[in-house]
Amino acid sequence: MVHSSNKRIGQGTAASKGQRGFTLAEVIIALAVLSIVSGSFLAALSVSTKAVSITRERNIAESLSQSQMEFILNAPYDESLDDGHPYYDLDPDIKMPSGYTVTSTAVRLDPLGMGTSQDYGIQEITIEVLHGDKHIVRVEGYKARHE
Repeated sequence: MVHSSNKRIGQGTAASKGQRGFTLAEVIIALAVLSIVSGSFLAALSVSTKAVSITRERNIAESLSQSQMEFILNAPYDESLDDGHPYYDLDPDIKMPSGYTVTSTAVRLDPLGMGTSQDYGIQEITIEVLHGDKHIVRVEGYKARHE
């Protein structure tokens, strides 16, 4: 007995119901859009990572410079004239992060215009912080002799 069917080949499949797969062009366009979006996301991530790194570096440098300035302002006033410029040690309690360098300089000021061979009781203090060989922050302040 032979059964005859009115169904055609492919009838009842997805293709016969108006559905079809993606064409090669659609797949390529979708991949191109995905690549552009992914590239933009990665670029934004890279920029934000760099910004966080710079901010962290600056925060560390500012903290180091403020600590050193406070240490010098609280240290006894150096009025010795033997070495030319006043000298203040670095704060021994500062925990120096790897790669950072703190320098301090003090210069006698001459408010009377008579030269710096005398100490008139005021000094300009400059603190500089470097990370590697990159200058990060410079802070200036003044130290006065209290009589």
